[in-house]
Order: sequence, then C-alpha cells, then structure tokens
Amino acid sequence: LNERYAFRHIYKNGGTTVAVQTRQAGHAHIPRSGMEGRRLLATVRDPIEHFLSGWAECGIRQKTGEVDPDQNLNDRIQIYLNFVQDCVKTKRIGLRGPCICATH
Repeated sequence: LNERYAFRHIYKNGGTTVAVQTRQAGHAHIPRSGMEGRRLLATVRDPIEHFLSGWAECGIRQKTGEVDPDQNLNDRIQIYLNFVQDCVKTKRIGLRGPCICATH
C-alpha cells in the first residue's frame, strides 16, 4: 500500500475491492521480503461465506451453474451438499470438470 503498510490479499475476502479503492489494481503482489518493516493489513470474512464464495467462483469457472449469492445461507449450503453427493454417487468427485469444485 505504501512504505509503512502492506496488504495481504486472502482470496475471496475483498482483496480486489481494496486494490481498486487504493488504486493498486493490476499491481503485482510483492514478495514477503518486500514486506519487511511494514505493518500487514488484511480483510477477513465469515468462514462459511468465504467457503461458499469460493465454491460459487469454482462453479462459474467450471460452468456448473451459478449460485445465487442472494439465496439464504441454508439453501446455498444444501445446494452444495446435494452437488457433492451427486459427485460421490457418480464417482466423479475430484475429477476434472464440474466435480472438481466438490473438493473445494
């Protein structure tokens, strides 16, 4: 961020928003050696929301169908569990394609 502070980007925790707001978007991440002497900042997120966000992104990349982020939490978790059960039943869990998201 500057000479005093460095931002540690934890994926799916708002790091892109921070980069845009601080006009750091598109800048390469600096190595740990470049963070010496700086205070580290990071954003955190509810662990369940973090997990579901990562799963939704995987679903978009693997074209499994988008998960509606406006659905209630219980419905989103149930959709994920049904998805995993289907991958297990068909013995595709962890394989390339949509079921790779089941191991997320």
